[in-house]
Amino acid sequence: MYCKCGCLIDADKAFDEMPVKDVVNTAALITSYSQNNHPKEALELLPKMLVLGLKHNEFTFACLLKATGSAASVGIGEQIHALSVKYSCNLNVFVGSSLLDMYARFGKMDEPCFVFDWLDSKNEISWNALIAGYARKEEGEKALKMLTVLRFMPMGEEYPNGKASSL
Repeated sequence: MYCKCGCLIDADKAFDEMPVKDVVNTAALITSYSQNNHPKEALELLPKMLVLGLKHNEFTFACLLKATGSAASVGIGEQIHALSVKYSCNLNVFVGSSLLDMYARFGKMDEPCFVFDWLDSKNEISWNALIAGYARKEEGEKALKMLTVLRFMPMGEEYPNGKASSL
């Protein structure tokens, strides 16, 4: 309830006083911090989760990566990416889309292409994240090329040559 109202101090206090913490209430707090422009606080919950022995899931990684994209350093995002690989969550389309967005925000366009190529499935969100990354990097020609491919390609089909970097 505190999270939805943006009362992050109260949400954090309620979280600290919870007798049992789980992946759901931790992910809710991470999401709240991330959505309210407090990426540092969101990312500080990751070590707490590890200490508590909470198992990460796709939703947790997507939320952490969103926070990382707003933080100052790509290094933390790379560590979370490695952790998502360890937990076999990196090929999930939501985690993958968050990875695309995070790397693109730091202008590292080779990584989003690699992530995109390896996603189990691609959807409008993953395509949009990659296209937006190119646009942010002022590579409008590549963004338009991908948008054209997406527009004329039935969803579920692979794109030309099987690699985003080939476009």
